[in-house]
Amino acid sequence: MELEIEAAKSFEDGIDFISKKKFFLIRARRDAAGKIVVSKGERTYFSQPTKSKKQIPIRHFFLIFVLSLFITVTLHLNVSSGIKALIYIVATWLLTFMWYYIQSQKETEFVRYRYHAAEHKVLNYLDRYHQAPRDIYELKNTSSISYRCGSTLIAVFYALASLMVLSIMFLPYTGLKVIGCVLSFLIVFLLWALGYLDFFQGFIIKEPTLDELEVAYVGILTYVDEMKKE
Repeated sequence: MELEIEAAKSFEDGIDFISKKKFFLIRARRDAAGKIVVSKGERTYFSQPTKSKKQIPIRHFFLIFVLSLFITVTLHLNVSSGIKALIYIVATWLLTFMWYYIQSQKETEFVRYRYHAAEHKVLNYLDRYHQAPRDIYELKNTSSISYRCGSTLIAVFYALASLMVLSIMFLPYTGLKVIGCVLSFLIVFLLWALGYLDFFQGFIIKEPTLDELEVAYVGILTYVDEMKKE
């Protein structure tokens, strides 16, 4: 039987490994005493215990204000629609890079970023070998970059949308626009396959220590056991 993890999610104290087809998840956590606790639950993407709602930081409201102002000003610029589209594309990329960079500087998130990398190592190992790792060091020697990471999918979407918009806006004739859009798909998926769209991901992962890898290892062993039972 080929083993795979259909989805996973990292937290500040562990990782969830999710089987969407078999409707279960394995929750691996390290508790306050340092003990690894593994449990089985129903499938969900948000299995972390509900916490009290945090107040929205003032910087988020400021960002919304700046974006609204930028859109309003750009709409009133006396330039072609193609130039406006180019401005929006550049601004979107710059703001996203800025957001990821700011996130990467938050020391309070560093543990979660290490769990995120450990999660990726497990995904990569099972995607390649379709079996549980024999020991923790097999995970340690596996890449922390995953083509399935949400941040990479954002980069794929951005790249595809940018190239398609530029093709539609700047290429003459309908036939050339269609060719441009087709080439956009081919170029983006080639870049994705070659690993050139993982740059956002680099901001939100950090190489895990043996502590995070141990949680990931115990969790994946339990996940594999459950898959074999189903």
